[in-house]
Amino acid sequence: MPGKKSKNSGNHEVQQILDLAVSCKLLTPAQEKEILPRLMDVQGKNTDKSTARFLFKEKVLPKDKIEFLFTVKHHLDILMKDKMFGKLGVANEFVSQEKVDKALDLQVELFRKNKKSVKIGDILENIREITPANKTAILLTQDRIRDELLAEALHTIAVTEIEKMEINKRFGAIAVKKEMITVKQLKSALILQEKELKEKGAKRYLGEILKELFSISDQDILHILKIQKAFETKRLNLKQKLHQYHSEKKSNEALDGFFEFRVSADALKAWIKRIKISSTPVKLPALMNWLALAGIKSGFCEHREIIAYLQKNQPGDELLIAKGFPPENHKPESAEFFFKVEDPVEEAPDIKKESGVKKGFVLAGVIPREDGKPGKNVFGRSIPIPDIPDLGLSCGEGVIRKGNEFIADIDGIPGLYKHRTLFVMPVVQNVSNREINGDITKDTGESYLSCILKLKGNIARGVTVSCHDLFIEGDILGNAVATGDIEVKGGIGKIAGPVETISDQALVTAKGSVHVSKNIINAGVFAGKGLYAPNCDIVASEISSFQNIVVKNVFSAKEKTSVLKIGSENFFKIDGINTAVTEKINALNKLLCKEEQEQLSKELMEQVQVQNGYMEKQNVISCLKEILEDPDSASVKDISAKVKAAYGKDKDFVIPGGTKAYAFMEKIILKLKGLNEKDQGQYVRELLDSISNLYKAAVKATEEIEKKYEAGSKSIQASIETAGEEITGIRKQIEELQSQKDLLLLNQEKSEAMGEPVIKVKNRVDAGTLIKGERSELKIETAVHGVSIKEEDGKTSKEGPRIVIEGYFE
Repeated sequence: MPGKKSKNSGNHEVQQILDLAVSCKLLTPAQEKEILPRLMDVQGKNTDKSTARFLFKEKVLPKDKIEFLFTVKHHLDILMKDKMFGKLGVANEFVSQEKVDKALDLQVELFRKNKKSVKIGDILENIREITPANKTAILLTQDRIRDELLAEALHTIAVTEIEKMEINKRFGAIAVKKEMITVKQLKSALILQEKELKEKGAKRYLGEILKELFSISDQDILHILKIQKAFETKRLNLKQKLHQYHSEKKSNEALDGFFEFRVSADALKAWIKRIKISSTPVKLPALMNWLALAGIKSGFCEHREIIAYLQKNQPGDELLIAKGFPPENHKPESAEFFFKVEDPVEEAPDIKKESGVKKGFVLAGVIPREDGKPGKNVFGRSIPIPDIPDLGLSCGEGVIRKGNEFIADIDGIPGLYKHRTLFVMPVVQNVSNREINGDITKDTGESYLSCILKLKGNIARGVTVSCHDLFIEGDILGNAVATGDIEVKGGIGKIAGPVETISDQALVTAKGSVHVSKNIINAGVFAGKGLYAPNCDIVASEISSFQNIVVKNVFSAKEKTSVLKIGSENFFKIDGINTAVTEKINALNKLLCKEEQEQLSKELMEQVQVQNGYMEKQNVISCLKEILEDPDSASVKDISAKVKAAYGKDKDFVIPGGTKAYAFMEKIILKLKGLNEKDQGQYVRELLDSISNLYKAAVKATEEIEKKYEAGSKSIQASIETAGEEITGIRKQIEELQSQKDLLLLNQEKSEAMGEPVIKVKNRVDAGTLIKGERSELKIETAVHGVSIKEEDGKTSKEGPRIVIEGYFE
């Protein structure tokens, strides 16, 4: 009857248990011989239990020794099944042999440490070397799934949602076929299953629902699961693949004795060479499988050429069996400019009208890149196109982009900064002259924006005047803003009395220079070029100038300190933009999964280098073997002379000096010089076998990492596509920040072209006056006289940037 154990089978198991007890030194051979006949007479259905009961009852072993004996037996049973688990996993390419060996070693180590058996599938799953689906598929094939876990196991072997649906439906189909339910009942159960999934987010097993709705018994459900288990096991066909794996392995080992292969250094050519006549014809599929094991998978010549080569069966014959192809470089992005890019970009009111452009003028057109084509080597590995970045042309101030065209958005002077940012700088045109007699007591608004304004009077307190150039014969007590220069025959700010609040300050701003004849008191002056007031006293005021400041005296009031600042503030703005760009790039790299991509690429490249290293060594040894076996070189005794002769004879053998392969060859030649001719041949053949095995192992390892790389790349690409809009937005923000930075750099370069800014004070600078540069500042501790003050960049000093005071005429 099925499931009933035969007497011989039981006796064999008893013998094994007692043999194990002797191996564990729990029994002596004499004790085993005496116990065995008695033990066989008392065997029950469960050999382990009846044996344990006998050993304890007859006081053959104490309880702890019996427990230890059956713990070891249980572990050995698992170990035997796990070795087959490993074979099935390797044959079906679920896991590499290296990882299986590592897991088996870890399994033994864990048992020695805590006397507990951990299955190899659990170990491999925990270290993420096998998927739950593949682990379960092997356990099903080995019939190692308990009945109560069958439903979960059948669900687990499905990887995709479609596969899960198919397995789910097969369960229902079997139930209908066995007339346990009707088709209508199955449909009702499937509808309920989907409804629960939508409402609760969890999917119950179909058997559980059928039991609930139609009272199918647990026994019937188990019967269906066992039928389905047999079907899924047959469908997975893991044992057949194991048989195929062993067959191919045997064939490959045989072909190792008939053929050698070598691959060019750039992996674009592969040759095979017959080294021995085969008594039976070598079939094309067997050879192709042998080549695949060597990693050669792409670019094969015509099958008829290979078949003709195999039929020739001539030792020494070589065939160029595979050729890869290099990448086709793409044509990089380029641009055509429709203005003279060498023209300087500067703000100058006197630039001729015809040197500028009008709004809507097309400044440049981008010619898109033409993508090339990646190459492929004989290993089937893609050879990427050399990375040539796009122009990175962006819109600066006054420029917009429409498609592939950059268009002026304002009238002005076009320019290209650092070959990356297009600008159109506005210029004032059609400037008119206006003259006003008397004081201005109301804000002028935009009335004089394009005017050179001549004022024979004062600007009253609290009033703002805006114009292009300003020439004023009186005082500025309010505010003046000019896109050009300002010349003041009088003074700026309050003439007499105590210093008042900041709201009472006069404020003067000019993109050009400011010239003042009298004093500046309780005022703020901001000059895009320089402040020139050689006969002027500065009192309780803040002066900021990109270029020079020239004054007579600088005084502070008790309520307010004077501040003199030279140089551009762009340094701090640029620094801030750089920080913002870095933050944006970090955010972009995170969305693009740069770190994950680099890690995947690094792992793959490291393994490819290992494989290539063994390939180079194999090529060197193969060539040395060929030289030693060449009848033409038999008369040459010195191995170095033989190699030199081969260099002139076979251009494919030439190994560049200074390479690792060349160094390896020199090392082997040195070793061969100490051997006789017979031992030289033996040494090279043994070394070739050893390196070939290492190379094949490296090929398998590379294939495993390539699978991981492909899966990881697919996951990364999906993540990038999900974040597509956010990525586009951040790239645009980076481009805008870069344009802002370029504008600041452009203005800074103009300022630097005018020379190093300096403060010149003819007479006195009061104590307490604050001097500021671009990167440093200095408070005057004691009054100084007749000085020239500037900022040193600190490149030649350990102190860094600092304010330096020198004599007026130095």
